[in-house]
Amino acid sequence: MAISSDSLGFGYVAAEKGLGIALLACIVGNSSANLVRVPIKSKVPVLPLWLVTHEGTRKLPGVKALAHYIRTQAQHKAADFGCSN
Repeated sequence: MAISSDSLGFGYVAAEKGLGIALLACIVGNSSANLVRVPIKSKVPVLPLWLVTHEGTRKLPGVKALAHYIRTQAQHKAADFGCSN
């Protein structure tokens, strides 16, 4: 049986339940005691992180504050997104 998904959440849960492996950022994989890092020899892709808001709501104070908070936290924890073996 093979399972394939382009959903990060599904891959995380499937790997955590022992159904296979998933390519995860260290900040995600390190959050689970059920996951074990598998060393790989090939280069792992570096993908951009996007923060998307709806144009009709992005100027609302609450949405602006949340977007600013997420952006700040992502920048502060940028090193946690990469891995060092």
